[in-house]
Amino acid sequence: MNRREYSSEAFYLQWVFWYSIANLFGVLLFFVLDIYRPVIGINILAITIYFHETRKRLHNYPWVIGYPNWITLFRLSCIAILGILLPMLSPHLAFFAFALIILIDGLDGLIARKFKQITMVGSRLDGETDAFMVLLLTVYHIKTGKIPEWIILPGMMRHIFGILSYFFKTPKEYTPRRVRAMIAVIFFGTLLFAFILNDYWAEVTNAIAGTLILTSFGVSLLLMIKQKIRGPKRRKHKNQT
Repeated sequence: MNRREYSSEAFYLQWVFWYSIANLFGVLLFFVLDIYRPVIGINILAITIYFHETRKRLHNYPWVIGYPNWITLFRLSCIAILGILLPMLSPHLAFFAFALIILIDGLDGLIARKFKQITMVGSRLDGETDAFMVLLLTVYHIKTGKIPEWIILPGMMRHIFGILSYFFKTPKEYTPRRVRAMIAVIFFGTLLFAFILNDYWAEVTNAIAGTLILTSFGVSLLLMIKQKIRGPKRRKHKNQT
């Protein structure tokens, strides 16, 4: 890893840490004051800071930052606008609006591969945008009583993982990529269908998806802890030999 790559990785770890702390604060405000819109402001500000700091690594791409990143920024803007307007939207309109955003999510990846504009910056920007939408839908459905309050744990798991990753210095998920992708799709789906399902089925489906999310991240966290504990022992053994 060269100096520039190390600097980028160090910035990302620090950014994820403070971004996650800010979201914890936003969720605390939500439970204390019963307002969810500060979560929108926190995520827009944090992701804007990340993109401003890292866009210098996207030089020589079409339209300054590349086609796929414009799609991601468009999705980010749509999520924020819909989040503000949610109380004024019918459940079915909200369902179709967020379903469209989820469908567009696959478009940036296709364009990135087609035009060979795959970057770590873009991948992380896309992932954090997805995490923003998950957290937004989670707090909104909790506010409206569609899902139980404990679902905030899987909804916040990305940020809990981000805080612990900063201390462990190993932001790695050990669950196989395909399994993580499948669980993420299920969780996205249950949060989306919570708009149009009755309260019982919204709670049941989100409880199942939330349990899968907690299990997936839980396995990674346990293995991170195990690796952290075993690390000093390995170094000590090498020094003795």
